[in-house]
Amino acid sequence: AVVSEINWDVPFAPQAPFANWDQPYQDACEEATIVMIERYLRSAPLSLQEMDAEILRMVRFQDERYGFYRDSNAAETARLAEALYPHLSARVVYDVTADAIRAALSSGTPVLVLVDGRRLGNPFYTPPGPLRHTLVIKGVKGSSFITNDPGTRRGADFVYPIERVMGSLVDYDGGTPGTGKRSMILLTPRGG
Repeated sequence: AVVSEINWDVPFAPQAPFANWDQPYQDACEEATIVMIERYLRSAPLSLQEMDAEILRMVRFQDERYGFYRDSNAAETARLAEALYPHLSARVVYDVTADAIRAALSSGTPVLVLVDGRRLGNPFYTPPGPLRHTLVIKGVKGSSFITNDPGTRRGADFVYPIERVMGSLVDYDGGTPGTGKRSMILLTPRGG
């Protein structure tokens, strides 16, 4: 039987936990989505203070280790997740389909995706919206994906049409060029 609705209990906090959208928070969506999934996998809560501290820790780490932190592409985002959270394994899947995302969700794995945020049409973004952005896809209901969108404080359980999400997926350039392909990052417990 096909499950019509899945919605994993991934904790939410925005990438600007205290509504300060200056740097580094303006470009902290990759960090924020990693933190949300890491907490989910440990069944741990996530406070605004913890999100703030983790983002700052991750930005410091990236500046020291890689010399940049803004807009990591899919491979760089996966590398960051594994470097910061050694108990996680990160796998990038390219040329991803909606069915592949559904299959991951069915197996209990929330999905991290890189998107052109301007194509999402979120009314709560500051126009025109972020060119390079990330979402956690945590569920599916009918023809929509249920997401945690760190780009707005109203981003918990934010519902987007599946077609719109798929049309916005892009492995954008980070510190090195991205592939431009539709990709997803699957974070799972290492050895799990």
